[in-house]
Amino acid sequence: ASRAGAAAATAKDDQESGCTRLFLSSKGFAQTPQEEVEKWLAELTDVEIRSVCKHKPCPYAFATVAAGDAERFRDALSGAAFVSEPVGVREAHERKPNTKRQQGAGEAEMSANKRRKTQDFKEGFVPTLIDVLQKEKTLKKAGVEKSAREKSAPLIRWPYETQLSMKHNWVISQVRTLTKKAKARAEEHGAPVPWTAPDWPKRHGAPAGCGCLVDPAIGTPDGHTLGYRNKCEFT
Repeated sequence: ASRAGAAAATAKDDQESGCTRLFLSSKGFAQTPQEEVEKWLAELTDVEIRSVCKHKPCPYAFATVAAGDAERFRDALSGAAFVSEPVGVREAHERKPNTKRQQGAGEAEMSANKRRKTQDFKEGFVPTLIDVLQKEKTLKKAGVEKSAREKSAPLIRWPYETQLSMKHNWVISQVRTLTKKAKARAEEHGAPVPWTAPDWPKRHGAPAGCGCLVDPAIGTPDGHTLGYRNKCEFT
């Protein structure tokens, strides 16, 4: 916990030095050593990562990149998964020094976390489809009832171009998963597959971690989106 606190506390220093410290979270990170997370990030993006801080038991890590590369780093991790577990990315926040937890603070924090999970997304925040699916599961478990409109068209609150971008990132995440599984299966049989090599995406202009090119989602022509809804299922 002290290592994580020290990492978060340097967020302000990073900003002043022209860097951005990002908080990466995934259930797959738990019990994973820092070296493995660093290797995974290096294979996923060509953004120069200044440093990575990861305490093995924790399901999260901190990565520092140049401020100008932060958005590109986020895009590279959008929809990514570590050992099949989705990875969330947000800017790390500085922890206040000398903060002591009072007795019962743990329960209060758990309650606060539960409230945050059942609250809607913050205004202006554009989630990935994985974020949307996780939110839907959380709300369902909490017994929060949604309207028929929200159930049938969960992305309707965002502009149509944003919806297309979210769908595009979702396809990228599925291709990454497929590529990773194909690579593992090929290694099991001792028959390497060229398009699963770490440098293949960069050489062919494909998204990081993808074994094929991914074209943008094709939207409905202007003026024809009213009442329109598509649905994709992959089996």
